[in-house]
Amino acid sequence: MQKRTNSIDRLKQKSYDDMQRNNLMTHRVSPRRRIRMIGRVCGWVTMALALVTLLTGYGITQYRIVDPLTFGILNKAMAQRLHAYTDVPFLIFMLSHVGIVLWWRMSPSNPKE
Repeated sequence: MQKRTNSIDRLKQKSYDDMQRNNLMTHRVSPRRRIRMIGRVCGWVTMALALVTLLTGYGITQYRIVDPLTFGILNKAMAQRLHAYTDVPFLIFMLSHVGIVLWWRMSPSNPKE
């Protein structure tokens, strides 16, 4: 009987440890940190979209150079289509990144880094 209680106690302790670990994992990052992390992701996405926009813009004007360099994937028609589709997401991500960074810098509770 003693052996059985020890295994039950171990299971209870294990589930309690799992609950504590999950609780720590969900509350580890503060909301300010999450917003800052979203701002950084928006910045990286903005940079990637800017590079795609530059590449497709160059592909529209210099399609004879870009077509062989991209192994025929980015021809003139595809470059025009992608160039037209990347401007709105670029603006959305750029404005959200700038807004988050300005909010972070101007908030009074900004911890010194």
